[in-house]
Amino acid sequence: MPIIVRLKKRYALRMLVVGFLLFSLSACNFGDDELLPSNSPQAQADHGQTLLFAYGCATCHTISGISDSPGNIGPPLTDWKRRKYIAGQLPNEREMLIRWLMDPQEVEPGTAMPDLGVTEDDAIDMAAYLYNQWEIQP
Repeated sequence: MPIIVRLKKRYALRMLVVGFLLFSLSACNFGDDELLPSNSPQAQADHGQTLLFAYGCATCHTISGISDSPGNIGPPLTDWKRRKYIAGQLPNEREMLIRWLMDPQEVEPGTAMPDLGVTEDDAIDMAAYLYNQWEIQP
């Protein structure tokens, strides 16, 4: 059998298996709770918690709900909603926090906070977690 025909058969078989797996997963029930819409405040906050861990924020900051958070370099990010200022100069407002997370060096040149390349979408979700952590933590 020519190699092209064998490759086409392998590709077709793989696509069949992938299609079956995707169909099977779509029928799975992942719990009694309904899945949250991806744009719900809880889903944003949950994703924000994951992002705070993924960007390494807990390396420098103590953050509620993120395990193994040594955070002794930067200020703690706990009880964020009650703070008056961000970086000692910006009013503690969601838009300002998003701006800070995306480009701290632009807001305060020379700050110890590194530019981590946080995207706007990620900054929105990270802010959602920080502002709502007291509401979503047990």
